[in-house]
Amino acid sequence: MSVLGEAGLIASHHTISGAPVNEPARNSFAERVAAAADAGFTGIGLTVLDHDHLRESGVGNQELREILDQHGVGVPEVEFLNGWWAAGERLAADRAAEERIYAFAEAFGSRHLNVGASVPPGQEPPSELLVERFAGICDRAAEHGLLVGLEYMPFFALSTLGRAWEVVREADRPNGGLVVDVWHHLRGPDAPEVLRTVPADKIVTVQLGDGAADPVMPLLQESISARLWPGEGALDVVGLLRVLNERGVNVPVGVEVVATHVQGLPVGRAASEAARSARNVLAAASSSRSTE
Repeated sequence: MSVLGEAGLIASHHTISGAPVNEPARNSFAERVAAAADAGFTGIGLTVLDHDHLRESGVGNQELREILDQHGVGVPEVEFLNGWWAAGERLAADRAAEERIYAFAEAFGSRHLNVGASVPPGQEPPSELLVERFAGICDRAAEHGLLVGLEYMPFFALSTLGRAWEVVREADRPNGGLVVDVWHHLRGPDAPEVLRTVPADKIVTVQLGDGAADPVMPLLQESISARLWPGEGALDVVGLLRVLNERGVNVPVGVEVVATHVQGLPVGRAASEAARSARNVLAAASSSRSTE
């Protein structure tokens, strides 16, 4: 029986970029790809912002593809759309970013697109609009062979698995599903067992991370600056992965540790520590399942 992680291990963009969220990567694309390959990752993540910076610096998709092929690494994960629920200029900017994502996703043969709704709690638009807009992304992404994962985050309106799953379920698109970010899930109110309410084939990808027993700062700030390597904090990462294994979830797994201390590491060390910690928790989850 397959276990989580066998479908590939992804070095998510923010783990190896060497830069804070929404800032240009400190580590070059070639450095990131080489470090990921050396650490045993099968793929890396790429954001639209990072690709915009690469393009503006004169690096084209053909050159990027040659670097990837040289190291045997793919770009299965592309991201991030977070204004698809909005109106006016923000919606227009998000749609333009979406089209740019499709262009480089096709060039790299990407698998899935991650999206979220960065709406403050209590300010979300009607659920009907969220469903309609998410369905629209799924339909457009399907034309480019992409799955779409909706990510729930405890500090935004789609704060729980249940709220995000309602949007995905009502949209009812074959390529639409959920991103299960372990840090976001376990920092929210949901226990790992809640994942049993979602069909295994509606989970698009899993992202690994960890945190201290109690939040060390406001959740949004901790999310973008103080995550820990999976298995090196106090969150029940192995328990959550065990539930996914028991459900038969078999999708690519990313390591997304957004943290100031990680951004300061040499890229090779960041990649190797990410891979080591991921393998440890994945092995622990698989072992605990097999001995029950």
